[in-house]
Amino acid sequence: KEFFRWPYGINKIDVIKKSQVYSAIEPENSSPASIKTGFAMFLKHCFSCHQLNNVGGLRGPPLNLFVSALRKEELVSYILNPKFKNKNSQMAGLPKDLKGRNDIAEAIVDYLKRVSKNP
Repeated sequence: KEFFRWPYGINKIDVIKKSQVYSAIEPENSSPASIKTGFAMFLKHCFSCHQLNNVGGLRGPPLNLFVSALRKEELVSYILNPKFKNKNSQMAGLPKDLKGRNDIAEAIVDYLKRVSKNP
């Protein structure tokens, strides 16, 4: 009954089941381990800023169009060094000190290519 001002303009929090959010982006259970790794790394490094299949963050552009338009090598290159293609990009890319960085970028792209729905 008492009005409380949330910080950052938050005025409501909805609690939903994880399965409701991730169902559109979760790989099938029968997917190879590399696809599941790509999903986990996507959630960790990309999901907060980018959408896939209309699920995810709003800071960066949705990824479906990029995934369908670009080759794997181009996407991996962009994940590793986004400023190479666009020096004004706000995207940080994968951390430079991340162990297995190239393999993780490839796993993310393999995951994206497998799960992405055409725009």
